[in-house]
Amino acid sequence: MTGSYFDGSTPLSPDALAGAEGVVHLAGEPVDQRWTHEAKHRIHASRVEGTRVLVEAMKQAGCVRHFVCASAVGFYGGARAG
Repeated sequence: MTGSYFDGSTPLSPDALAGAEGVVHLAGEPVDQRWTHEAKHRIHASRVEGTRVLVEAMKQAGCVRHFVCASAVGFYGGARAG
């Protein structure tokens, strides 16, 4: 498995996905900030536009069979099992 960074607002070359069977997209602007009107806009746009850019590249590459997209995932410390 390999990983690549893309900024979500710049078109992604289909060559970046050459040979990929699946893509895991960890999407978007961090949510750990004050949720001003501008921040909410950036959070929303970073998920919608970033996913749109990635899906377009996947369609053009024609090889991706699996797609997982997640956002606002993180580690919340302090919890212990049992």
